[in-house]
Amino acid sequence: MPMLNEDITTQRTLLRKYEPTDQAEMIRLFMDKLVNHYMGNGPCKTKHHALELFERIMQLYEKSLTDRHFEIWAIEIHKQLAGHFELKESEYTENDELEVVYMLHKVHWGQGLMPEILRAVNTHAYTINRQLIATIDPENIRTVRALEKVGITRQKWVDEGKDRTLKVWIERLSDF
Repeated sequence: MPMLNEDITTQRTLLRKYEPTDQAEMIRLFMDKLVNHYMGNGPCKTKHHALELFERIMQLYEKSLTDRHFEIWAIEIHKQLAGHFELKESEYTENDELEVVYMLHKVHWGQGLMPEILRAVNTHAYTINRQLIATIDPENIRTVRALEKVGITRQKWVDEGKDRTLKVWIERLSDF
């Protein structure tokens, strides 16, 4: 499956492929406990683990390591790495769906950047005929608010062993 991974530009951000010069900041971002509090696996516990993730991202750009749709971007603001964004098929997606996974450096929280980015990614998903979904912990109020600003059309609980996750469908763009 080819990776599209074209740059996506919003009014204030650029979603682009990671570059080798992003390594140190990406490692800090992936190890930040507050930024990663609601991420599935939590923050990277060691610098070595974060470095392995960065190297895997770089390998994904060189060749597809997966047979599923998987796009991954660095979020850039003012020419600096400010976050991470993924658009992918996952165990939560159906045939026409792609899951969004993201994190933003805490200095950028509360500025309305994620709804702006989500709208642009939604436009991208529309061009490849895909519906955006997210799986969230409903206690992650910042993410819930960002998704509500973009539009949630429906939701359902997904059981994961003893844990439960909320799957939400992001309002799909319609034909103009």
